[in-house]
Amino acid sequence: MHLKTANPLWHGIYSACFGSLVIAGAIYSGVALRDYQLQEQKSFLKGQVALDIEHYYNENFIARDLGSNLWALINYSLFREGRVGVVIGEESWLYTLDEVKDYPEAAQDLTTNLAAIDAVAAHVRAQGSDLLVALVPEKAAIYSEYLGPRRVAPIHSQLYAQVVNQLRGQGVVVVDTTDALINAKQTATTFLKSDTHWTPFGAEVVAKEIAQTLKNSLHHPLLEQQVFSSQDDEPTHFQGDLLNYIPLGIFSEWVDVSADQLVKTRTQVATSTATAADDLFGESSADIALVGTSYSANANWNFAGALKQHLGTDLVNYAQEGKGPFVPMTDYLNSADFTNAPPALVIWEIPVRFLPAPQPKENIASLLAILKGNQ
Repeated sequence: MHLKTANPLWHGIYSACFGSLVIAGAIYSGVALRDYQLQEQKSFLKGQVALDIEHYYNENFIARDLGSNLWALINYSLFREGRVGVVIGEESWLYTLDEVKDYPEAAQDLTTNLAAIDAVAAHVRAQGSDLLVALVPEKAAIYSEYLGPRRVAPIHSQLYAQVVNQLRGQGVVVVDTTDALINAKQTATTFLKSDTHWTPFGAEVVAKEIAQTLKNSLHHPLLEQQVFSSQDDEPTHFQGDLLNYIPLGIFSEWVDVSADQLVKTRTQVATSTATAADDLFGESSADIALVGTSYSANANWNFAGALKQHLGTDLVNYAQEGKGPFVPMTDYLNSADFTNAPPALVIWEIPVRFLPAPQPKENIASLLAILKGNQ
C-alpha cells in the first residue's frame, strides 16, 4: 500500500474527492438526459430503450471524458496512482505492474516456460540451426532507483540470473544484457520513461552484445558480409504505452508526468559482398531469423536494424507485437520459411518478465504440438 493512502487524513481527502465527483456526475447526468426523446418503436422488454439511452448518453454527455481526466489528475497528484497495470515511480518514471507484482504460481510457471524454451532449442538444433536467446531484463531492474516506495516482489530480485543460469545449464546460448544496459545508461537512456520498451539506443546496446557473443563463440561465417549505416531522425514527442493507464487528457500539462522524446533511427545497407544470385532471393533468403515480441517487432526501436548493422548481415524479422514470446516462435516454426529452409541462426528475443507469469495453456500446447509433430 502506498504510504500516503495509509494515512487516515488521505483516506478522508480521497473519499471526499471521489464523493464530490460522483455527486457532480450524477447531477450532470440527469441534466444531460433531460432532452432525451423516447422513440416509440423501441422496446423496454428487449432492452432496446436501455441501449438507446446508453448511445444518447455517450454522444451527448460531454463531461464524461472530462470527469475521467479529472479523476486521473486527482489520483495521480494526491496519491501517485494510476489505473491497475501501471506503477508510478519518481521523476516521471512509469513501470508496468508485471515487473513488480507477485505471481502465486511463479515456480511452476517458470519451470513450464523454461522447459518450452529448452524444447524449442533442441528442435531448432535438430533442424541444423543454432538458437541464441536474447533475454531482455526488466525495466524495473535497470532503473530501480526511480521506483520510489514501491516494493518489488521477491520473485523478481534474482529472476534474470536464475533464468540465464538455468538455460545455460540446459545448453541454450543466452546473451546476458543486464550489465551492458546498466553501464550504457551513463551515456544515454536505455528504456523510455513513459513506455514499457527500450529506447533505440538501448536496443542498439543489446544488438552489440549479441553481435559480440556471436563473433566470440559461434564464429558464424555469415557475419560481416554487408555494411549497414544508421541515421537518426529529429526527436519527436512520444506518448508511451504506460500513459494509457493515466488518462489525464487536457490536464496532462498540470503534472510532472510527461511523454518521452524519441529519436527514431533508420538503418539501411551501405555496401554488400553478397553475390548477385543471393540478391535475387531478397530478404527471405537471409540466414538469420529474428523472432520475438514488440521489442523486436516495433520499428520505433529499430532493434532489427541495429542487429543488421552490428552483425554485418541481413536478417528476416518474424517478431510480433502483443503476443508474448511463444506465439511468434510457434508461428515461425510452423511456417514454410522455417520448415523448407531452416536458417543458420535463430535469434529469439524474450523479455524475462513473461517467464514467471502464467502463459495461456493453448499457446504452450500449440508450440509443443508443433515440436512433437516435426520430430
